[in-house]
Amino acid sequence: RAGLPAPLALALQIPDAGVVRALGLLQILPSVTPNLFASALLPLSPLQSAPISILYFHYYSPTMTEVKLAIYDLSHGLARSLSAQFLGPAHSIDIVPHTAILAFGREYYFGGGIQNCTHGEFTAYSGLMPIEIQSLGHTTLTRQQFEAWCTTVGASDFAPESYDLLRHNCNTFSNVAATQGLGLSRGVPQWILDVPGRFLASPMGQMIRPILENMQLQGPGQVGGGYQRPGVPMSTPALAPAPVPSSAAAAAAMDNPWANITAKTTTDEIKTPILDSHCKPLMSADINTIKICVTKLVAAADGEESANAQQILDELASLLLDPKSPLPHEALEHSAPFLLLNLAPESSQSMLNAVYSLMLLRLIVLHPAADDGARVVLSEIIGIIGGRLIESAKENDDKSKDELFGNHAVRSMAWCTLSNATGTNFGASFLRQDLALRGGLVDSALLDISSSQQPRVEVRQSALAYLYNVAHDLAMCPKVDEIKDELSDTVVTLLCGMIEGIDEESNSTARLRRLLIVGKTLKPNHGQAAGNIDVAAKTLVNDLGFVEVIASLRSNNSAGEDNDAKTAKDVATEICMLLS
Repeated sequence: RAGLPAPLALALQIPDAGVVRALGLLQILPSVTPNLFASALLPLSPLQSAPISILYFHYYSPTMTEVKLAIYDLSHGLARSLSAQFLGPAHSIDIVPHTAILAFGREYYFGGGIQNCTHGEFTAYSGLMPIEIQSLGHTTLTRQQFEAWCTTVGASDFAPESYDLLRHNCNTFSNVAATQGLGLSRGVPQWILDVPGRFLASPMGQMIRPILENMQLQGPGQVGGGYQRPGVPMSTPALAPAPVPSSAAAAAAMDNPWANITAKTTTDEIKTPILDSHCKPLMSADINTIKICVTKLVAAADGEESANAQQILDELASLLLDPKSPLPHEALEHSAPFLLLNLAPESSQSMLNAVYSLMLLRLIVLHPAADDGARVVLSEIIGIIGGRLIESAKENDDKSKDELFGNHAVRSMAWCTLSNATGTNFGASFLRQDLALRGGLVDSALLDISSSQQPRVEVRQSALAYLYNVAHDLAMCPKVDEIKDELSDTVVTLLCGMIEGIDEESNSTARLRRLLIVGKTLKPNHGQAAGNIDVAAKTLVNDLGFVEVIASLRSNNSAGEDNDAKTAKDVATEICMLLS
């Protein structure tokens, strides 16, 4: 009974009754090993007095399938060179691991639900190639049996909403799938499972944890994520649910019929020269503050750190003075961590140092990246600042409120930084790929534009600048949102959030930006395809009764009107023309 080769099955020379029971046991439990099979047969009564001779036959064996583990590096090799600088030498990591199970000619992985496709499809879709493929052993399970297990756990332990990049991720699934789903003795190497712990043990890891918790790897195996429902082959993409607005400001549009309206346009030309003239992102590119920011940050540093800060920031400043200068990784590898650490929750630095750091970061994100390393750093800047804004918005009623990002000057400059990033090709593309981050930021910005919740006008203006650039990106790059050819969650949220409470906004600049966002949503691609009106957006605004609200702004007179107040009236008039 001991040491039987796993690939071989047993044929038992026993009385007929014993053969029947033995074969029945093998059919009921096709995944048992020969050792366990033999042990289970001994107590059977027909065998107790009969001689047993165990033979081995390849042809009788249940089909054995080799199971492999594909290991990928999501950082494309950058983790090895950058992690020590961002996380510290004690917490550095060699790769950002993603793993998948290779079996039955398919690749199984967890990201937006349990997904599967061919190995070639995954590598072509993701642009990733495995750095290593390990053999985990052989299983007697069939593809149908394993996928039935996937369906079961895909509805519970590995449901789409259970994904957590740091605690319950693709590597967790690969390990459980190997050891429990396929009954193997080997799973994912422990060093891979330990990577999140090493990362979170670092100060920088704690800072960007909120952003990473909302991230997951999508692939070609599913559309929109989710486990495969019973009766649907796992290789068949599941239908994504219709988008639903998530913002409190869009509560009136929850469960709305416009989410599924095809976003058709009409070519009836309506002249809107004021709207058409606002065809560029809003940017904050003033470089006159660079010197004072560097001086203040260096002065705040202590001892030897002061000399290092001077050298690091002087090198950065020389590049920032040229608005078109691409930033190489070498220029950011020390300066970006220095500036971001001033934003850390546990930082002992003052609020002013956080503001000075953000003033430099808002310029950094305007510059194109010269190499892949610089692109990684720019992504980190957007993600860290975005995550802090989202988390601090959630803590409005929490006693442990983020005091740093609750400060109006810090918050205003943080929105300014993200507005700049969203106005660039790289930043806009980054946020298009991370819809969870963009959606969270849109919801947080909507809270910050409400005069009842945010009394500081500079914060409202900066949050609106971010939303304006999101709307601009949607207008210039249609059909990049969650569901193509339909009025997306983001569009519904923007429209409802901009119009709701607009008549209560006393600041003319904030009111103008709200109207411009509505105009950009109603008339996408204006300036490129003049006259095109989004019929679904128009229907939404009309059906919710917002036309009267916008019409009232055309005659909203106030003493000493500034240019923005006058422009806002003109834009309101043009929007009413689009809605008529």
